[in-house]
Amino acid sequence: MRTINRIQEIKEELFQFDPAIANNFKKHFSAEIDKFAEKTNKALTAYEQLDSTSTSNEQNAYIAAFIFYAIHCLIASEKLLIHGYPVPSGNQMRTAMESLAMAILCSAKNMPYYNEIKDDKFKT
Repeated sequence: MRTINRIQEIKEELFQFDPAIANNFKKHFSAEIDKFAEKTNKALTAYEQLDSTSTSNEQNAYIAAFIFYAIHCLIASEKLLIHGYPVPSGNQMRTAMESLAMAILCSAKNMPYYNEIKDDKFKT
């Protein structure tokens, strides 16, 4: 019955983070974590201001969605790094930067990117 035990091990691994690793990271980088939290809070505040205009402006809604996803990926990236997963952390950081790039492209009034994305004609 190794399969049943292995399935249980897989399920447990999905929800297991080693607190010792996170605490060690926090011990060495608490100032950086505080700075990250402060800067991320500023980004969330700016996002909320933009998002409040998105109900009356579809283009702002697209921009806000990309920014929200970028912030989400940024936090996930930091969490992965704190828990000792630098490679997936880097992948999440790349995704955050790509989402920010899409927000910037959507915000360009004199470029076609927003309309191409909205009309599902955008090609990477």
